[in-house]
Amino acid sequence: MSKDLEVPKETGKDYVHTAFKTALGEVPLAGGALVEIFSAVIESPFQKRKIEWMHRVVDAIEELQEKGLKVDELRENEQFISAVFYASHLAMKTHQEEKLQALKNAIMNIAQGFEIDESIQQIYLNYIDQFTVLHVKILRFALSRKVSPNIMMGSLKPILISTYPELDRKEGLVNQIWKELYNSGLISVDSLQGGLSSQGLGQKFTTQLGDNFLRFIEER
Repeated sequence: MSKDLEVPKETGKDYVHTAFKTALGEVPLAGGALVEIFSAVIESPFQKRKIEWMHRVVDAIEELQEKGLKVDELRENEQFISAVFYASHLAMKTHQEEKLQALKNAIMNIAQGFEIDESIQQIYLNYIDQFTVLHVKILRFALSRKVSPNIMMGSLKPILISTYPELDRKEGLVNQIWKELYNSGLISVDSLQGGLSSQGLGQKFTTQLGDNFLRFIEER
């Protein structure tokens, strides 16, 4: 199984790390000492991320075994193996726990028979890579939110800010993310600004594509 789950080769960051070490080694007299200090303090970014992701994949396989799936079944599941290879490539590009957990959840869901066209599967994996953590947070808000019974009419924007106070005074960023989610076909309205009734404020604004994406990246 370890051969099937081998992660991709070195990334650009790792080449930068190696090049920097080489340059330090060429410094007259003190070069060798500088390389030792550099290597001691700054571990290769690729190797560190590779090991951490491999542990995460092993954890996923063990969890799948606990759910009744056998290693032989996983080895023969081409959709799962392809997803692990692609997710491994994406995992090397991020340090964010939310994205790494989403990638792990995605490959586990695929192994457990998540019904999805393989083209959509790759699109969803790319969304994990392309979208920020804030994109997913706002998408979840579009799916469901708490609306005060005292609100008779209004727009979604104040409710979003009350839900996530850290987004106050970030109107431009929020509008941009909402628009990107709309353009990606994940939400059904193009703006947070429209006036809605109290019933309208509580309705679901995600599309089926958006609902399935959230299911794809969540632990089951």
